[in-house]
Formats: sequence, structure tokens, C-alpha cells
Amino acid sequence: MNAPKLRFKDFNDEWESFTLGNLTALSDGTHFTPNYKLSGIPFWSVETITKNAPVKYISEEEHEEINKRCNPQINDILITRISSGINSLGLPKLVDWDTPFSIYVSVGLIKSSKLFDSTFLVEYIKTPKYKRDFLSKSLLTASPKKINMNNLATTLVKLPPLPEQKKLGDFFSLLEKKIQLQQEKIDLLKEQKKGFMQKIFSQELRFKDVNGRECPKWENKKIGDIATITMGQSPNSTAYSDNSSDTVLVQGNADLKLGKIVPRIYTSEITKMSELGDILLTVRAPVGVVAKTNIPACIGRGVCSIQSDDFLYYYLDYFNMTDQWNKLSQGSTFESVNSNDIKSIYVPQPSIKEKQKITSFFELLTKEIDLAESSLIELQKQKQAFMQQMFI
Repeated sequence: MNAPKLRFKDFNDEWESFTLGNLTALSDGTHFTPNYKLSGIPFWSVETITKNAPVKYISEEEHEEINKRCNPQINDILITRISSGINSLGLPKLVDWDTPFSIYVSVGLIKSSKLFDSTFLVEYIKTPKYKRDFLSKSLLTASPKKINMNNLATTLVKLPPLPEQKKLGDFFSLLEKKIQLQQEKIDLLKEQKKGFMQKIFSQELRFKDVNGRECPKWENKKIGDIATITMGQSPNSTAYSDNSSDTVLVQGNADLKLGKIVPRIYTSEITKMSELGDILLTVRAPVGVVAKTNIPACIGRGVCSIQSDDFLYYYLDYFNMTDQWNKLSQGSTFESVNSNDIKSIYVPQPSIKEKQKITSFFELLTKEIDLAESSLIELQKQKQAFMQQMFI
């Protein structure tokens, strides 16, 4: 089929297939590590795109030398061609700024052309069909994974006439902007929550009783004295299943999302259980992610279950936000914490009434973040649905 299912009015022409190399010039960045400076010309690598890593800088002289072979300009497209982690290969970014910069070998450059609208092509590169073609021509067994430039040139794109490209590009750019704004809202809410946590748990900010008087002084107690900890134990792998009538298995961070269990795998063998309301804590990399047990689950060795109150849940969330687990992690290759590590952590303990006020306050903040993240997921689903209908 050479036309999408859903189109804007008055567009009826079939889409045409091209290899990327036949559409425009392709290149990659310098193959040599530059001499970084404290300031100067921005220098982009794959991490700048995939992890929002801080931009590094090089001298103007080195920039001019690099740009003899690769000169990125406004409306060009950057594409990650050497992996920096999971799902980091083949990610596009439109150059929507008009200031000089250079790129590293891990980033490919797709030059703008009169044959296509760059905003449209960025969205096309995100489609599952293009992604499959891109990955099929990549070296996925290499370390790190990568695609060679000559193979990138053979990847297929399908283009409608330019007016329809422009219409589609503008439409998806608007959807992407909505997603970006929603993500910025979530980031702001999380920063606000983190700020309140720092002030409340440091006791810079205190709640008062119903009569406006100061609440009693806080005490410090070890987690081992105020909670019951159950370390996870992985079932035999032969018991794993995708049968939802079996027990949900939580092995680690991959099974947790937005502070809740998201069923991914099940088990017919029950080792250790986490019951409703228990706190879940990841004890292997990444250490310190917390969630509430919203459905009874069997827990593997990557997590532990903690029976305590919601105040401890929010304190552990704060503990993770402020990167305190690094002090307890064992080894540099595979980070982990054990039961004794967790039990030895000191937790401030307010009076029961102040603890209830603090918990209620953080519950309100958490619900606001959850609603914002649910809205983000819906926007992403909406965009994905349009992409499935409006691209081929």
C-alpha cells in the first residue's frame, strides 16, 4: 500500500520510496576525541541526544577543522548511530537552532534537502517501520551496537508530495510540543516535591498541631527497629510464565512504574511475597527505587518488601532522590544493598500526628504528579495512534 489510511483533505497522491542516501548527503562526526574546553563551540555526542548530558565545548579552530568533513546546520537532522544504552540507536533530532556546533562519530548527520521537509522526516524516522529497517541494517552484535554510514544510506523512507509532508510535519510537531510541555510540567512538579522533601525531612519546614503549637522533637530510629524487611528470593526460572492466573513476579525496576507494580512476568512457584500496602525497594542496580504493592506479588532477589507506614515510603523516596544509596552500594560493577544495610539506615520519626500531616501532604503531591504522568501517557498514545494511521 502506497498511501496511509488517514490523510488530510485534498491529498490523494501515492507515497514514493527512496533510500536515504539517494535523498540527501550523509556524514558522521569526527572520529577523534577533541580537546575539550571550559567554553567555546558546543560539541554534541550520542549522550547529548539520548541522556540530555551536558554539552561539551571545543575551540573554534578545532570546530573549523571538524566541519571540513561534517558541517551541521539549521534544518539538518542528527541521528544516533552508535548506541549509548537501551533503545538509544536510531534516535533523530531536528537541528532547530542556528548557531555553530560540531558532532562526534556517534552521531550521524542527515543534510536538509529540497526533496523533503525535515520536520516530517524526523517523525518518519520514529515510525516502527523505519525503525525495523534501520535495526535490520545495524550491527546489533557489536559492542556498542551501531550502524555504519553506508548501511544508513540504504534505509528506506516513503515520502508524500512536499505540501503533504509540510502538513504532516506541522501536525506532529504540534503534538510533540504538547508532549514536551507536559514533560516539563512533570519535571517541575517533581522538583517541587523534591524541594519540599528536603525541607521537611531536614526539619527546616515543620507542621504545627491543631492549636498552632510546635510539634514534639523528632527522634532518629533505625529502619530495623521500626519495620519488617523481607528480602526477595527468585523462583526457579522454569516456573516463569505469561499466564496471568499465576502470581505476579517482581524482579526489579523493570516491573515497577509510577510507584506501582506493572505485571510483566508471572510465576507458578511462590518464594517470598509482598502483600498489599507493603513498600517495595529495589536492592540491585538500580538500587533504591520504591513503589507500593498495589497487587500481591512474589518478589525476586532484586527487590525487598518492607512492612511499615507511608511515612517511611516517602522517606525512602527522598533517600533515593538525594542519591544516598551510593554510600551503601557494594562494588562498582554490580551495585547492591543487603538486609543489614537497609536495617542500619536511620530514619527521623516525628510524632504520630505530625507524621500523618506529612504523609497526607506528600500524598497530594504524588497524586498531582501521577495525574500529570497519566496525561503524558495519553498524549504519547494519541501521537502513536496518529502515526500508525498517517504514515506508511
